[in-house]
Amino acid sequence: MSVAEIVRLPAAKPPRHAKRKRLSAAERARRWQSASAAAVLGVALMLIVLSLSHLAAGFALVTGSPVGGWEAWAWAASIDLGFVACEAAQLCATTKKAEVTVAKYAKWTVIGLLIVSAVMNAFALTANAGGGWQMYAAAVLGFVIPAAIYSTAQIGLTMWTRR
Repeated sequence: MSVAEIVRLPAAKPPRHAKRKRLSAAERARRWQSASAAAVLGVALMLIVLSLSHLAAGFALVTGSPVGGWEAWAWAASIDLGFVACEAAQLCATTKKAEVTVAKYAKWTVIGLLIVSAVMNAFALTANAGGGWQMYAAAVLGFVIPAAIYSTAQIGLTMWTRR
């Protein structure tokens, strides 16, 4: 090698553990809110799965269709997912006109679907209750499940969309 030749050395590698950018308090709060919203929506999803099986059983009892039949499960999914979808539509409406129009229809749809869900859940749960106080407890539980779905979905969706 002559003196005139230049040898290029490999570039220095950045350190493996580069310092992380420190998050602002607002960004940390948004991340915590997102994580909390995901947890609340996870609980809502579990309640929906629980309710779907009760609704399918209730519709099977009322209509005489098989419990595992697609009709009972389609009704169950339409009821519980219907009121959650209506609430999500209300929260996600972007213009005032859309917000007013969606709210007008969603309000009564949600009320109707919540009532049907509560009655069918209570019906399915009381059908297997032993009698006496168990019937009342099962009926109350049937009404509590849709209310819990509604409130957890409302809280989780609001937290998620208002980040």
